Amino acid sequence: MISDTVRRTVGFPIACLLALFPWQLTAAATAAGESLSLEVRPRVCVRLSGEEMCAMHLLIRWKAERERDVCLRFAGEETSLQCWQAQRQGVWEMSLERENNTTVQLLDPDSEAVLLESLIPVISRDLRDTRRRRRHVWSIL
Repeated sequence: MISDTVRRTVGFPIACLLALFPWQLTAAATAAGESLSLEVRPRVCVRLSGEEMCAMHLLIRWKAERERDVCLRFAGEETSLQCWQAQRQGVWEMSLERENNTTVQLLDPDSEAVLLESLIPVISRDLRDTRRRRRHVWSIL
């Protein structure tokens, strides 16, 4: 079921697409027979008209079959957000603002190899245009 807030914010067609996919994104990879999972929320960040940045509260969870060292970072940045040593799972969260799409990566700290990554697209939506359009339709009738 699609909430009225989502429908009003992103429009009905996009809301329908979001309803078809799980709200949480889980990516899985197999490296040398090992299973990893990465869960990133929110799946999409909506920037309203007049706003330059999209504000979100980012929540990231990862799990592995065995204990391992991993680091978390944004793609294109050198500094890691958080690293875990000899852990099977981890949780990281923060509030941030982004102007463009953001990719979160789970890395092997020794080789710098990307184990998993997840894209958080930033979409823009102008609510005034939708409301104005609806008003014009009703005024014709």
